[in-house]
Amino acid sequence: MYRLIIFLVLLILLTSALYVPVGIPYRLFSIAQVSPLEEWRLTQDATNGLAAIHQDYQSGRIRRINSWQFQRGDISAMELTIPGDSIRQVELGDTIVRMYSALVQQEILDIENELKALQSETKVLTTGEKIETIQEAKARLEQAQTQLQIRQKEFDINKDLFEKGVIARLEYIRSENALEQAQAAVTTAEKVLLVNETGVKIESVDFNRTQINNLQRKLAFLRERRAGYVIRAPFSGSTAPIREAGEVLILQNLNTYVLQIPVKVEEMRYIDAKVKIAVTDPFTGKIFEAQYLGKSPQTQVIDSRSVGFITALIKVKEGGENLTLGIASRCEITCGKLNPRQFIARLLNFRIQR
Repeated sequence: MYRLIIFLVLLILLTSALYVPVGIPYRLFSIAQVSPLEEWRLTQDATNGLAAIHQDYQSGRIRRINSWQFQRGDISAMELTIPGDSIRQVELGDTIVRMYSALVQQEILDIENELKALQSETKVLTTGEKIETIQEAKARLEQAQTQLQIRQKEFDINKDLFEKGVIARLEYIRSENALEQAQAAVTTAEKVLLVNETGVKIESVDFNRTQINNLQRKLAFLRERRAGYVIRAPFSGSTAPIREAGEVLILQNLNTYVLQIPVKVEEMRYIDAKVKIAVTDPFTGKIFEAQYLGKSPQTQVIDSRSVGFITALIKVKEGGENLTLGIASRCEITCGKLNPRQFIARLLNFRIQR
């Protein structure tokens, strides 16, 4: 009888406690995957081609993919203005990679040499100055013709080797340019000899000036093209150390962090826009307040439990401490305050009818 009375008293006390007007915080605990707001990765493949992927972690989509493919032997050098294994601040539009084309550079040098020869020849034609005697002009012509024969033989050999895949395209183009340069030297020597023998010809001057104008336009185009072999930062952010083979540079926007937080499917109904999310950096121990963004419509199975995902943002003030990436961060999600009956009902995962 005594035990029954004690049991009834305890039952009454417990039942009364369910109706005490006390607010009990209901919290969920999870581990968040932390990512930068956006990330840009530059990689290089076995053929020396470059590819850049711009990933937006807030939307989960790839914003843009760029690629740069080059002929074998074209790119003679690639310079990173920021070392790939360092952490530096980069502003939007900053040049972060410079590439140098051997083919374009060689073509520029050839045109500059040809341009100088034409300008010198035109000066002789227009001023009537005979810098060289007829004998010297003949000797220069013979020398130019000999060089042309040598360059022709070299070109024929390189052409055959290139077609068989023995030499790179760059070597073939260099021999082709050398042949064209030798042909131009012969033509120039013939004109100089003709001028020395017969005097100035107006049509030769006009022809040379036309050629000079065409070469200057081509030279300007090539210089502009050479200046275009650069890659600029698509957004302001910080570089990150490279993580895998083939990666050249990683740029991250660390002003905002995106969190993907797994939550049990049966507890997703308690998540709304009023929740408060506190994230603890496991490396520094600093606590960050995250802003709830939304729920993901997809679910996954983790450790034999079905989970959904909520997305949250952490905005870092300028000059503030950053959140550590690459390490799972502990999350505490406060879903408001409950009375004792609601609290017990959620713990037991069923509702007590009023």
